[in-house]
Amino acid sequence: MDFMIIDSAGNAVEAYDSEQEAVDALLSMAAEDNRVAAHLAVLAFDDQGEAIGEPVTVADTRPDMATTLTMSGDSWIFRESLTVLATWPRDSRIPPVLGARY
Repeated sequence: MDFMIIDSAGNAVEAYDSEQEAVDALLSMAAEDNRVAAHLAVLAFDDQGEAIGEPVTVADTRPDMATTLTMSGDSWIFRESLTVLATWPRDSRIPPVLGARY
């Protein structure tokens, strides 16, 4: 069985012999660049090259490193790792941090 780090476009980034090695590498990549957390996952492949099981993401193993969007009182809060990047009013139609143009 092989464990691969796959990007959001489906490209293989790295291959490992164990799930733990792959997850450790994924977390190391996310620690170096927290934008990675939203775009990479570990996926297991059987000996015939077929994907098995569910992808393992940074959010699955280290939610504190993941990008999140949550409601706090009357505002949305966008966090990447533990840093607050932006807040906006609850009644906003589209969060400005998600690329909306007005």
